[in-house]
Amino acid sequence: MDRMHIAHFTDPKWLTAEYYRCGLLQKGHVLETDYTCLNMPDSASIFLKIRQVFSHNTRSLLPDSICIKLRTGMAGMAEVAFFQLLEKFRLTGDSLMPRLLQGYDSSSDISYLLMPDMTQSHTILQTQQQACTLGTIPHDMGCIAAIGTLAHFHGQCWQPDLLEEAAPILGRGCFWNREQQFAVNQTLRLKEFKAFREATQSWFPTSQLEKLEMILPTLSRLWRDNLQHRLESLQQVTIVHGDCYFRHFFYPLPDHPAPAYLFDFDQVTIQTPAYDLVQLLVSYWSPETRQEDQRESSLLRHYHATLCGTGVMNYSFQQLMMDYRVMVILQLFAAIKEQVRGCAKPLWLNRLMCLLGAFEDLDCQQLLS
Repeated sequence: MDRMHIAHFTDPKWLTAEYYRCGLLQKGHVLETDYTCLNMPDSASIFLKIRQVFSHNTRSLLPDSICIKLRTGMAGMAEVAFFQLLEKFRLTGDSLMPRLLQGYDSSSDISYLLMPDMTQSHTILQTQQQACTLGTIPHDMGCIAAIGTLAHFHGQCWQPDLLEEAAPILGRGCFWNREQQFAVNQTLRLKEFKAFREATQSWFPTSQLEKLEMILPTLSRLWRDNLQHRLESLQQVTIVHGDCYFRHFFYPLPDHPAPAYLFDFDQVTIQTPAYDLVQLLVSYWSPETRQEDQRESSLLRHYHATLCGTGVMNYSFQQLMMDYRVMVILQLFAAIKEQVRGCAKPLWLNRLMCLLGAFEDLDCQQLLS
């Protein structure tokens, strides 16, 4: 994305036209703008803060300062489609980042999302680099805020009509509902594991390689027993963020009473809620971090209570924990895929070791017996 594209999406005439298109402006126009780039080191998108000046005759509730997110390709299109679905079903709430409008420009293959400027009220508590070092975690209130926001989001999307319409658009992650699709996925996992083993066998613990090799043939049965029917019938599943780490939340500053917000819905899909929970609580937390002061179990119970508080029924805490353990097993091979695709070693290695630690202390082996 070059300066010409940025100039287009910050142009007063373009903003005026978009505001009229969405009914946010009934009279007047944007006279001038200036922008600054926001530092979002872990995002593949570009975030801009735009100051806009309106004509004197403007009739609008639009703020003078906004933010715009720009993303190229299919990922941005998926996020726009997701927000359009939410608008169709009139879903709003504290979990969803406030937004003004969204759209897709086919001539440039760029999706855009306009939001109120929250740089004075919210912040990001953890970067990907900090997470990968395993040395820092968000403070307890930040963790509670994030898990509560996630539960509200999952609860809002736990609707059969919404899921039925969303399924052809958002898919079902990489754990499809059809046998043939999963067989293709399993073949890819086998190839990736072979490449991973060849690249790491000189230094990676032999016992762990043997464990991963033992797990691989069991994935098809694990998927059939726990996911296939639910993904086909869209029961006990919801729309998940798909890339749910602490770095993808905006947290309120201490002197701004407001909820935490999820952002970057570029990988949104349909799955069990554990898909997001394992990414959030296991991927970069060692067993010691998860178990300290019962951090993991307390957050999971808070999540379940909040989820049920949104109106979700017939989803017990025992079922949540079963889904959580299943997803720990399946996401082991997501970490291996990261290594094969050339991700930085601290990212995939620490994630894999944390998942292997959870495999042990959550007794995931029992599910494979």
